[in-house]
Amino acid sequence: MCGRYRNGSDAETIEAAAGTTQWRDRENFRAGYNASPTTNNPVVTKDAASGTKTIHVMRWGLIPSWAKDPKTLPTLMFNARGETVHDKPAFRGPVKAGKRCVVITDGFYEWYRGKDSKYASPTGETSQPYHVSLPDGSLMKMAGLYDVWKNAEGNQVFTYTIITIASRGTKLSWLHDRMPVILNDESQEQWLDVEAFAGKSAVDQFVKPYMKELEFIRMTSNLHGPLPESASRGQEILSAFLRTPPSKKPKREHLESPEEDKQNLAKTSPSIMDS
Repeated sequence: MCGRYRNGSDAETIEAAAGTTQWRDRENFRAGYNASPTTNNPVVTKDAASGTKTIHVMRWGLIPSWAKDPKTLPTLMFNARGETVHDKPAFRGPVKAGKRCVVITDGFYEWYRGKDSKYASPTGETSQPYHVSLPDGSLMKMAGLYDVWKNAEGNQVFTYTIITIASRGTKLSWLHDRMPVILNDESQEQWLDVEAFAGKSAVDQFVKPYMKELEFIRMTSNLHGPLPESASRGQEILSAFLRTPPSKKPKREHLESPEEDKQNLAKTSPSIMDS
């Protein structure tokens, strides 16, 4: 699953990754490092008729267009399982309508709940959060769906969900059995092109696990709850980058000290915006 992610890049960096400078509801954009469901975040959409891409700030947690009252929905639909996205009532409508989007992130958070001491919390917590990102430091692009719901006043509310897939056989499998569908630059454009890549088979070709390398950072247990957006990046980090692929189970000596990690992070990670 993907229930928290880092959205710390500034508008110009997001524009470069999205390939457009056009925004909608930009006034609702606020960068931060702990995006959670119900928050407003930038996603990329493409108008099928004009071919124009837009960075649209939407609410995370899909509300189906047919919902009478979001409060009556059984769950907060921030993820859509790729294996059943064509079948579930909440998602099959957006799939058929071509309401596809790309969620731009710095990376996402996942919690390790296993028993291996190499990964478990050094302070005895029942779960240990990790930040997952791309090794080259580029922004991570996730496949998503969006829908438009009208409230009682007739105002449109745009919401989105992140598509997930089983992580079996990937570099993430040691951490969790689900992962977001991660796109590269080419597949991002294809995912948004609902005219050229239409139909069930076209959608399914993108909904697959990401098999390349990923970078992992062990985080503080404060990520169990909302973090203050004013907290410094140094306070957020507990230990360090894991320098070996997770499939090779990193040893303790591959973990740097917290102070070394802060120095490396300053060199390799985008800055956090607290706007």
